[in-house]
Amino acid sequence: AAAVADIALGHVQLQKLVHPLRVAVNQPIWTPYQFDESFLTAEPHNWFGPEAIVLEKRFEDFTKSYKGPRDANGRIPSNQVPDEIAKPLLIEDAYWAAYANFVNDPNEQFKKQLRPIFSNQ
Repeated sequence: AAAVADIALGHVQLQKLVHPLRVAVNQPIWTPYQFDESFLTAEPHNWFGPEAIVLEKRFEDFTKSYKGPRDANGRIPSNQVPDEIAKPLLIEDAYWAAYANFVNDPNEQFKKQLRPIFSNQ
């Protein structure tokens, strides 16, 4: 599971993005089914949408004036970033790390493209 959606008359509407998890059901893959949502953790932002772009842009703007320490790869540690920027981006890093476990990625090209925003992940 990665999202909760309403499906009606061939239309799909995203209700909320959820933290990826494996759901064991006795139904064919991609068959819609009802699920107890208490097992799900809703993501605070849609990491595929414009909210993520805005958050990442705020971080990019911060990095332009940042003069503090960096790791060996040039990344800024999360504890050096204001909480209102760092907290959502730490959640985003965790989302993509979990999501990568469910991607059909036989040559691992998707995982190679994933770069955590912060060095302390």
